[in-house]
Amino acid sequence: MSHLLPLDGSLSFWRGIADVGLMGEVLSSFRTELVAMLRGVEIRSEKAILQEADAVVLNSLSEMFGLLDSVRRVLDLRRSETDDNQQQVHNALNGERM
Repeated sequence: MSHLLPLDGSLSFWRGIADVGLMGEVLSSFRTELVAMLRGVEIRSEKAILQEADAVVLNSLSEMFGLLDSVRRVLDLRRSETDDNQQQVHNALNGERM
């Protein structure tokens, strides 16, 4: 059973939250939960035990904030740097000059 509000009622709902002065409290709770969730993802990634739920969260946030292309560019750059470094090591081991 979904607890999501229908789109036509969501603006009214959030305006109501703001009107009764609860927006700060709600946003503070969001911030706390989001930071805790991201810390968990970070810890699991450092231990190389990312879970499917972590991937879903990261994908959703990347899409929501329009960051997926940026993440892909950083990954491509890192791959390129790694390939360059590996080539330099290979050349050094084989006594080749660049």
